[in-house]
Amino acid sequence: MEVMRLTDPELAPLAGAESVLQRVFPSVRLLWDVVSGSRSEFPVDVRVALEGNKEFFTRPVENRVRAEEGFVPWRILGPVCAAVDSGFEVGVQSQYLPGALVFDRRNRLRQGHAPPYRTSG
Repeated sequence: MEVMRLTDPELAPLAGAESVLQRVFPSVRLLWDVVSGSRSEFPVDVRVALEGNKEFFTRPVENRVRAEEGFVPWRILGPVCAAVDSGFEVGVQSQYLPGALVFDRRNRLRQGHAPPYRTSG
């Protein structure tokens, strides 16, 4: 897949290898899991993405914006919500995955409620 090749840290001099390895590639991997239906790999990849994101933002590096408590990693949350909509089990609970957006969403779907962005007809 071309996008995965382009996340090669050697090809991302502006973002830097650290950012690509800990933030970009794991998010792309989550999207790939959803698109390819890789349900068994998804929980592991969610955990890897969350750990990489946390490590990236908590490591003391000069001039890096620090995430405050309650920060939502949208690059991870988006694919996770898409996976839940598709019937995937997340398998991970984290303060970075707001329950109202992820787990309550799954319960609403199980009760037969459509995701809010889908239209009928």
